[in-house]
Amino acid sequence: MQSEVEKAVKKTRYKKATGDNDVPGDVLKLLGEDDIRIMTQQINSMYDTAEWPKDFSEVTMTALKKMPVVAIIA
Repeated sequence: MQSEVEKAVKKTRYKKATGDNDVPGDVLKLLGEDDIRIMTQQINSMYDTAEWPKDFSEVTMTALKKMPVVAIIA
């Protein structure tokens, strides 16, 4: 499982959030071997117990105003 986590982290794009948690791929790429091991243990624990932490199952969304498009004519 750890190799799968490592592969997923390597595939993340720079300057892009990975999902609802807004953690950019850049941060995940900075994780060391111990961090990947801990993350893998947490994933395995959730899989084995079939229980997700409460904050994993809640989503907070914020509406953003649309910015007006300004055309520049040269």
